[in-house]
Amino acid sequence: MTNRASIALTFDDGPDPTHTPLLLNVLKQHKAQATFFLVGKQLEQYPDIAKQIITEGHEIGNHTYSHPNLRKLDYQQIYEELYIMDLMIRTVTGQSPTLFRPPYLYYNDNVLKAAKKLGYEMILRSIETFDYRNPGVRKIIKSVLGNLKHGDIVLMHDAGGNRMDTITAVEKILIECQKKDYQFVKVSKLLHK
Repeated sequence: MTNRASIALTFDDGPDPTHTPLLLNVLKQHKAQATFFLVGKQLEQYPDIAKQIITEGHEIGNHTYSHPNLRKLDYQQIYEELYIMDLMIRTVTGQSPTLFRPPYLYYNDNVLKAAKKLGYEMILRSIETFDYRNPGVRKIIKSVLGNLKHGDIVLMHDAGGNRMDTITAVEKILIECQKKDYQFVKVSKLLHK
């Protein structure tokens, strides 16, 4: 078990009332864990979906309250974006988030300082699917399977538009990778292996 290659699937911008539950069903069918980087404005609208994410054994990370370009904000504004979202996650799920992903993957020294002050580990990605551009199922699959290796963190989205191609691609990726004995784990587990 410990020798199996581990991959972390991550999903940004949710929770989404349509796509996140469908994605959770796919992950459950394939006994895969994932990490969801949630946005506060979405969490306010769909707290029960966030609770479902936790109940089903996945983890939630902080993706800010309003999904701004953090490089355009000052330190205090960045801190507030993270802090408000931190409180929301704790209130809704009872969990204390430890992972943070900056929107658009944009960051600077102020972002790093604010994240550190709140005790966050900043997570980027090693595989970018560009699924938010709706490239189609085949391109999403190819972007993941083309160079997949132990320790990869895959970036996808469960909100912000029609994500049916992403969900279809995830199922096919899980099937192919499980044939090769990959396991899908939460980012926190991947980092601490």
